[in-house]
Amino acid sequence: MICKIAKNNGANVYECLARPSSRSKTIVENLFNANDDVTNRVPIKLLFYIGMPVMITRKPNLLEADFIANGVIGSIVGMHPLPADLASTAYSVNGAIINRFEKYPDLLLIKIHVCLKGLVTGLFEGVIGVPPLHVKLQLKQIPNLAQTCATVDQFAIVPAFACTTEKLQRRTCYDGVVVTPLNRRKGSPKQTFLCCLVKGNILIGSYANGKSYAGVLIKFCT
Repeated sequence: MICKIAKNNGANVYECLARPSSRSKTIVENLFNANDDVTNRVPIKLLFYIGMPVMITRKPNLLEADFIANGVIGSIVGMHPLPADLASTAYSVNGAIINRFEKYPDLLLIKIHVCLKGLVTGLFEGVIGVPPLHVKLQLKQIPNLAQTCATVDQFAIVPAFACTTEKLQRRTCYDGVVVTPLNRRKGSPKQTFLCCLVKGNILIGSYANGKSYAGVLIKFCT
């Protein structure tokens, strides 16, 4: 989907492969096509384009914006250094050109949604620079592996084209948010109720009065 959207919009697609530790190299090489859900939301192969909506899945190491946590939604607006200054190899997938970086950018610049104040000195309002993280992945969901964990360096972000329960945390809802109808009898998880309750004052696009909406949910859940 990323390649299709980028192609339709004339955007360049970039690829960052997770860099494994020496002990994890063999196992990570066999996981390049693994779903993000089984790699703890840290992509082994990260595809992105400038303008793509993303969710931060691990708290980044930011000196000036330490309050940014996992679950925050934003859009990639650039990188440092610029793509032209980074060595890359190009290949084609279904007509879309993908540029695989040989060396990571130092930072991906992400514009946080619903943020109109300066967060980092020298960057535009609402923009932060997210570095790659050194993270340990738990791989217990993947059968027949020689080891159940791997250590990699990678940007801890995933595409955020749709809004899920996980993304309803903090101030991450904005125009176009989709909330699954809540029905306790059909087994809606408690997390769904909690996220919707704490977001009652944010979902004003769907309900005129967030406070009364939260009150209705409290009655529904009890």
